[in-house]
Amino acid sequence: VYCTPRSLLPEQGLRYIENFLSPEEEHRLVTLFDSHRWEEHIRRRQQFWGVRYFHTTDASSALQPDAGLEADRVLPLSKLDWLKEKIASVHIFEDDFPTQVLVQEYRDNIGISSHFEDFEAFGEVIVTINLCAPILFSLVKPAEKTNACQDILASGKVLLEQRSLLVMSGEARNAWRHGIGKSVLVPLPDGG
Repeated sequence: VYCTPRSLLPEQGLRYIENFLSPEEEHRLVTLFDSHRWEEHIRRRQQFWGVRYFHTTDASSALQPDAGLEADRVLPLSKLDWLKEKIASVHIFEDDFPTQVLVQEYRDNIGISSHFEDFEAFGEVIVTINLCAPILFSLVKPAEKTNACQDILASGKVLLEQRSLLVMSGEARNAWRHGIGKSVLVPLPDGG
């Protein structure tokens, strides 16, 4: 569901699958996530499944590598095997499934500014599964491939409906920043 004309969004590498998860599968994930400890070192809550990603550009020492805490901060990716199989069934990854899943909860109308994910840490494909409520997902194409560039060549929004899946690869992954704006009300296609 594109809130911006499709012609204004990346020409290649953006794939949206609505109702990717059933309500029962969504409930299964939410129950699993809520049964584990959340990290709350930044304005959103996070869980790391599989390999841990460290926010190495952040000044908070709680977000940096510490070999003594590594095992305590990572949750077993094997608990998501059923989800890995479901994602594999729609042929998103050409090679092996990623070694990490980052779960984030945005609360209290907190979004995240547009950014590129770390290219080395996250690879060529980014997959987002949206749970519990719809959000507006922003895409911004800067003139330079940096998070700081303010010269914007194009921008748009995609409505990520509850239980939907969004894939960014190719141009969408490498030339467009993404983010989630603050929004109390998200306009839905049916007017809801």
